[in-house]
Amino acid sequence: MLAYLVKRTAWAGVLFLVITMVTFVLFFVLPVSNARFVRRTEFSSNEFKRTLQVDGPLYKQYGQFLARIVKHGSLGASYDSRRDVNAIVGQAAPVTLSLVLGGAIVWMLIAIPVGVLSAVRPRSLLDRVTIIGVLVGISA
Repeated sequence: MLAYLVKRTAWAGVLFLVITMVTFVLFFVLPVSNARFVRRTEFSSNEFKRTLQVDGPLYKQYGQFLARIVKHGSLGASYDSRRDVNAIVGQAAPVTLSLVLGGAIVWMLIAIPVGVLSAVRPRSLLDRVTIIGVLVGISA
C-alpha cells in the first residue's frame, strides 16, 4: 500500500512538472505571446521583461514561476486585464461547476438505461450502436 502511494505521489510530481513546464514555455518563452502583450500595452520591451521577471536565464525564470505557484499559490496577472488570474478563475468556477454537474447528470440519465438495455440484449442493434458510440466518444 505504501509503495503504491509513493509511486502515485511521484507520478503526480512528474505530471506537475510537465504541466508547469509546458505552461511556462507557452506563455513566457515563445515570442508570439510576448510580442502581442508588448504591442497592446505601454510597456517597453525592457519594462515588460522586468514586470514578468523574464530577464534572467530560463532555469531561473522557471524556478521563479514554480515558486510563485507553490509558495504563494499565485497564477500571476492576466496579460489583457492585469487582474489576478486566481480571481478570474474563482469568478468562473461556479459556472464551470454547474455546467460539469449538469452534463454529468444528463450523461448518467442517458448512459445507465442504454447500458442496461445493451446488457439485457447482447449483440442486438442497440448494443452495436452503443459500442460504436462509446468508441467514437472515447476517441474524441
